[in-house]
Amino acid sequence: MRGPYLNKWKMFERLVAAIHLLDEGGSQIRWNDRINGRQFDVTMRNRKGFYDYLTVIECKNLSSPVPVKEVEAFITKSHDVGAHKAIMVSSIGFQSGTEEVAKLHAVDLFTLKAVTELPAEIDSNEIGYALNIYEVRLRFPGKKKKGTLVLSEERNMLPYLLKNTVFKREGAVTSLRSIIDSVRVQISEKAKDETQVFRMPLPSGTKAKIPISSHEYTVSALSFKYELVPAKTLRGDARLDPALLDVVFMKYYYENVITKEQFVIPNKDIKIGFDTVLEVGKFYVTPGLEFSYYCEHIDGDLATIFLVESYQHGDLLQMQFKQTLENAKHYIEVEDKNEIARLRKMYELH
Repeated sequence: MRGPYLNKWKMFERLVAAIHLLDEGGSQIRWNDRINGRQFDVTMRNRKGFYDYLTVIECKNLSSPVPVKEVEAFITKSHDVGAHKAIMVSSIGFQSGTEEVAKLHAVDLFTLKAVTELPAEIDSNEIGYALNIYEVRLRFPGKKKKGTLVLSEERNMLPYLLKNTVFKREGAVTSLRSIIDSVRVQISEKAKDETQVFRMPLPSGTKAKIPISSHEYTVSALSFKYELVPAKTLRGDARLDPALLDVVFMKYYYENVITKEQFVIPNKDIKIGFDTVLEVGKFYVTPGLEFSYYCEHIDGDLATIFLVESYQHGDLLQMQFKQTLENAKHYIEVEDKNEIARLRKMYELH
């Protein structure tokens, strides 16, 4: 997940905890727990007959397979707190030798990977190429250091910014998207499967107005990167923004590395905000989709929510709706001060 909500480590830990909550079987599951001063990403406590059992889970969202030393350190840590079961979960896998160590100490190793599987009515199984435009920059005149503004690509925002950013000069108004469309044929003929840069000087005195901003910028040039990328052809009524397909049709494959037993969990079933409690006056986000919300009012078990930010098909969608407090489990509270300030401005402008 992008954006200033939770870092990738915390999101992965939350995801593992949320998956176990789907089949907790009476267990008490905690995220970011502490036992005797030691931190554990996820813990599970349950009672069978006369006895209490403790399971501890370590989550590793790394860019490379987990090395043996990490498994050995976790074994020591789990022994120190008297855990009856220890599980390590990796987003990418484990290095050679880790399985032998894990078997010796009865530790389970799991991988958790996300896969998008489109339904047959949408998926044509046809792969082609599409022109990808990104890293769109506006350059300010006479400035070398920090003399550019890069349009945000977070939250599926770029298509909206391309559509609604306008340039003004001597009474004439031109949208950024129309400028790019005017050179689309030219760059499409030159496009390859490697990055290229398009640069365009703008007439002196050109002003740029970017949506969701009170500033008007004087700009001297426009540039962006482009390349050909593999793209799947969709069929049927494409009402859903293609950028959201990965999240909507995502499934998680949770596999025991040693036994090869595999579990498939649809993303829609996972309540990533399992411990979220809605409060009036606070902002929330749905991870993955990256839609932002504001809690306006709570009346009994019903909350009035305002959708502050949702970018789809190049438009900003905002709306007010009501839902039960049970749905709080799909949200995570926004805690970053700068993000709260940004969202508050957007909410006040609606």
